[in-house]
Amino acid sequence: MAKIIDRNKNGELVFPREIVDAVTPHERFEVDVQGNVLIARPVQEEQPLWATLSPKERAEEFRQWVKSLKPRARHLSDEAMRRENLYG
Repeated sequence: MAKIIDRNKNGELVFPREIVDAVTPHERFEVDVQGNVLIARPVQEEQPLWATLSPKERAEEFRQWVKSLKPRARHLSDEAMRRENLYG
């Protein structure tokens, strides 16, 4: 059953209590005006990129991110990476 929303003399929209009670706290709506009709739609919160991609796509995004990083130090030489030099 449709509910009626009134506009008072100050131009404010007055919602019936049962409509307000049906909305959860902090729920946000965008209002679209179509002719003489107001449409209130819940705002879709943006999801982080990782939540919208498949595991394969996330892995590819990660690889691209790693490639984009600029090295901050020079690579260690093979001599520096030898076991006896690491623990010596």
